[in-house]
Parts: sequence; C-alpha cells; structure tokens
Amino acid sequence: MGLSKLQERVTVFTATVALVAAGAFWSAQIPTPLIALGNNAGGPKGMAESSSSLADSDQKIGMPNPFSYEYVAGANLSDQGGKGQVYQAELVGDPATVLGRVARAMGIDGTVSEAEYSTPDYPTYQIGSIDGSSSSATITWTGTGNWWFSNPAAYPMPKCLEEAKTEDGQAYCSRYEELTATPGLLPSEAVMKAAAQKIFSSVGAPAQLGEITTYRDDYSAYATAPLQVAGQDTPFEWSVSWGSNGSIGSASGHSVKFVTRGEFETVSAKSAIARIADWRYSGGVASSIWSKYASAIPVASPLVRTADDAVSAEPDVTQEPDVTQEPPVEPKKVTIEINQAASALVSIWAADGSVWLVPGFILVGDQGSMSPVFSLVDGVVKMPVWSPELVAY
Repeated sequence: MGLSKLQERVTVFTATVALVAAGAFWSAQIPTPLIALGNNAGGPKGMAESSSSLADSDQKIGMPNPFSYEYVAGANLSDQGGKGQVYQAELVGDPATVLGRVARAMGIDGTVSEAEYSTPDYPTYQIGSIDGSSSSATITWTGTGNWWFSNPAAYPMPKCLEEAKTEDGQAYCSRYEELTATPGLLPSEAVMKAAAQKIFSSVGAPAQLGEITTYRDDYSAYATAPLQVAGQDTPFEWSVSWGSNGSIGSASGHSVKFVTRGEFETVSAKSAIARIADWRYSGGVASSIWSKYASAIPVASPLVRTADDAVSAEPDVTQEPDVTQEPPVEPKKVTIEINQAASALVSIWAADGSVWLVPGFILVGDQGSMSPVFSLVDGVVKMPVWSPELVAY
C-alpha cells in the first residue's frame, strides 16, 4: 500500500473517530427528561380525554375561535435566562388515616370505605353520607392527596312557593321563595381564621402553610391558606367555607409534601412568550399571584364582547338561512404586548399522574390577559405530541 493511500485511510479513520466522539459529547449535553407530560400539562391526566372530546365537539358543531392572537414582547422584558428548583409531590401518610382525621375534625361518624367510582388511576375513599343527604368527606390518593368535606345542611333549599308538572305528570317546583341575605349569621374575620386554623391543625396541615386570608359577603364566607414551597405560594390551598346560615359547608386540603429534584436552567421571560400559544407549556399558579396581577380587561378589548358586538351578531331573520354551506370565518388578528413577567412556581401534571412544581412565569398582557407558562429549558420535560385540538382558550 502506498504512503499516500495509507495517509488517506488514516485521515478518514481519524475524522470518523472525531465525529463519533463529538456526537457522544453532544448527546451527553442533552438532559435526560426528568418529567414526561401527559396530554394535559396543567391538570390530571384524565382531563386530557375530556379536553380532546370537547375540542372535537366544538369543531363538529362549528365553534371556531373568532380571534387570532399574536404575542409580542414589551420593552421591559428580560432576555436573560436563569436557573430554578424543581419539586415533586410526595403523598404523606395513608388515605384512611388522613380521612379519619378529617372526619373527627368535622364531626362525621362512620368508617372509611373505597368509593364506588374509585379507579386504579384515581383511588378514592369516603366516609359519611354516600348519597349526599348529609355530611361526608372524600380523598383521592394520587397527585397531592386532595381531600374535601361537604355539608349540604349549610345550603338549605328555599321554600317552594308554586309547583307544576311535566308532560309525563312529574311534579317539580316552578317558583321558590327568594333568598334573603343573613349576613349576621356569618362568622367574623377573626372567627373564620380561628376556625380554619383549628381544622387545618386537626387534619395535619404542614408548617409551610401561608397566611390565612378571608372573604365575606352577605351570603357566604370562606378562608384559605396556600401551601408554600421555599417561601413561595403554590396553587394548592387549604380552605374552609360557610353557607348563608353560618354553618361550615365545605373544607379541603392536601396530604402532600414537595421534595426537591434539583436545579435546572430556565429560558428568559422574552423567550417564554413563544410558549403562550402552546398548551403544553401551561400550568397552574397560586391564586395570590392571579390576584396580585389581575386587572380589569378594557371594555374596548377584543378579548371581550361588547353590547354592539352582540347586536351586530344577531342573524337576519327576514331571510332563510343557507344551510348548504357555512360562510368562511376569517379570525380577527389581535396583537397582545406582554409587558410584565412575574416569576412563579408553576404546577404541572406528568403522564403518570405525579404532580410537579417547576419555575415559570405569569405573563401579563396590555389587554388584561394573564398566561402562566413554565420556563424550564427544552429537554428537561418530555412533551406530548402537539395537537392543536387540545389548545385551551
């Protein structure tokens, strides 16, 4: 073999080895997905089928979106990426014990049993009334171990003033006595906070609960406290509500803790804007975040219908409708400038039913829109196949 031929083979071999080595190095830089999302990032996996069915149904009966949205970055948005902690939910205790504590705190008698509608994916247990005629408590042992208490006696039915009958002779109430506000029966702010604290402690609320906040009007009242992680409010709240007669009508909480799974790189607020239109990046944020950044949508905003829109949308009843062909719908283009980006922990649900808190933003638009998206760089989360039918409006 000549020297030139040998040099040629050595060169090819060296180049091949270099390419393979470079490929191995590059592959090592691509993170193995930590989370695999289902078809409904922001909620339990079972909701995906419902969302898909609804989208299909809307398309079949002709309900196109009359607007086409374009999101652009405001001048103040940062183009700097960063890092953030990722947390995974872990159930605490067992469902029978948790539900037993709820029953004792709320005065429910009976034994814990598995609900008839319980499934392997969503094992559900209950205690108390099964038919809803009196107090009961339920827990679903997946995700965050969400439990809830219900007392129908807190919402008494108004007196029936007039009865009527259906075509087949079934009697029903056609006119009820008007509800009268009884604000004097509702607890004060101090009483609500004390009662909520007692219930939360009795059931086993974690020390990481945030401040209890209250709301009260003439007909109802409630108290809530967010579960906090690393000092930040999360979408998972503990709550107690009172009916118009002053009785506790409901309560709820979670039997969960969040453990850190590491720190991961995040995209910038400016880059996150491209994710608004992709439902796979959506998630939940704490109600306190919504309240802080919520603003009234301007009346002239295309995001809402005005009285003039309603009038102009009325069909011309003087002409027979053409049912043979639907007129083409040209969506109206709406440009929304994102001028605020608030960092927040965003909750997402994985395909296996696990719940995660990941870094993200709530992106606030100039027309009152608020869009929560997670900001982890691509590759940390394995995304489901894109399906425009599952876009959430």
